[in-house]
Amino acid sequence: GVSILWGLFGVGMIAGGIRKNVKGLRYAGLGLFAVDVFKIFIYDLSNLSQMHRIIAFIALGLVFMAGGFVYIKCRERFCVENTVNENEGGLK
Repeated sequence: GVSILWGLFGVGMIAGGIRKNVKGLRYAGLGLFAVDVFKIFIYDLSNLSQMHRIIAFIALGLVFMAGGFVYIKCRERFCVENTVNENEGGLK
C-alpha cells in the first residue's frame, strides 16, 4: 500500500509540475517515483512468488512506457520557456 501511495504522489507531483510549469516539482516527482521503484525492486519483490514478479515487471514496464509517452507529449509546455530564455540571451 505504501509503494502505491508513493507512486501516486510522485505522479501527482510530476503532473502538477507539468501543468504549472514548475521544474523543481517535476524533478522532485521524478525523484520520488525513482525511489519508489527502487523500493519495489529491493524490498517488495523479494516477498512475491515467481508469477507475481513477472506480472509486476510487466506492469512496471507499461507504467514506464505510458509515463514516457505522456512526458514526451507534454514536453512542449516546459521546453518552450527554456528555448525563449536561450534566444533572449543570444540577442543581447
